[in-house]
Parts: sequence; C-alpha cells; structure tokens
Amino acid sequence: NLAGSPGSTVTVPVRIEVTEAGGVSFQAADYALSFDPARFAVSNARVAGTLLAGFNLVAEIDNSAGVVRVSSYAANPVALANG
Repeated sequence: NLAGSPGSTVTVPVRIEVTEAGGVSFQAADYALSFDPARFAVSNARVAGTLLAGFNLVAEIDNSAGVVRVSSYAANPVALANG
C-alpha cells in the first residue's frame, strides 16, 4: 500500500521477476496499474530507477476507470538474470 498527501508525488515500484534459469533479454513491456479513482488521480507517469533508464515510456491515464496503461521500450535489450 502506498500513501501520499494531496498534490504530492507517489512512486509506484514495479517488480519484474525472471523465472527463466538462464535469464532473459528485456526490451519492451506492457503493463497496467490499477488504483481507486475515488481516492486520488494520476497526472503523470515516468520512468525512474536504474532498470528502465534509457527506456521510452508511453502512458495512457484513465482517471475515471482507475487505470494507467504503460508501454515501455528501448532500442537495445537489457539482460535480466534469474531471480
């Protein structure tokens, strides 16, 4: 559970768990984040942190439905180890 004051920024961590024994090559992903639109609204989505540094991000924010749909992609893949 995440919390924030009105007008503040809330960082939502997204975890990618690799189950392939030899790891994977990660170059793009589509995912959706759900939230309670009666409690807050989303105004922006961006990449933060080291795994997706250099990735492009396209976000579709639907505050009525309480969903943020995100596509992230990069020109070059990133190697992710198992675990």
